[in-house]
Amino acid sequence: GEGGNGSGSGVHERKDKAFVAELFDSFAGTFDDKLKSLEYRVPGLVGEAAEAFLSSKSSASSGKGKGKGTYRSVLDAGCGTGLAGRHLRPLVSGPMVGVDASRKMLDIAEKCTTSTGCGLEAAAAAAKAHSALLRNLRGRHRVTF
Repeated sequence: GEGGNGSGSGVHERKDKAFVAELFDSFAGTFDDKLKSLEYRVPGLVGEAAEAFLSSKSSASSGKGKGKGTYRSVLDAGCGTGLAGRHLRPLVSGPMVGVDASRKMLDIAEKCTTSTGCGLEAAAAAAKAHSALLRNLRGRHRVTF
C-alpha cells in the first residue's frame, strides 16, 4: 500500500520477537568478533558521551571542572553481549540492568560482568538494593551488570 509499511514504501516490516531472538541467538558466539572486524565503535562512543555528560554536569554544578559524578543506575535496552555496558560500568555507582531478546547474547553479557570477565566488577550488592526493579522485569530476558 501507499504511505504505509507496504512493499513500495521502502520501510521493512517489523519481524516477530521470536524470529529476532532466534536470529541473534544463532550468532551470539561470534557477534563481538564480527563487530570488532567491522571496527564497530558505537559502544565506546556511548561510553565517551556518557563520561563527557557527567564531566560537563559536574563542572557546571561545581564551577571548577574538577571531579566527576556517577550515574546511580543504567538500563541498557537491547544490550546484546554487553558491549556498551563494558564502557558504562566505570561510570555507574549502582546497578546496570541489561535487557535483550536474545538469551544467548545475555549469557555472554552476564559472563562479562563478573570479577573475572571483561575486567568488570560484579554489582550484586547494588542489584539487591534495586530488587524491586528486578522483580518488575521478572520473566523477561535481563541481566544485571
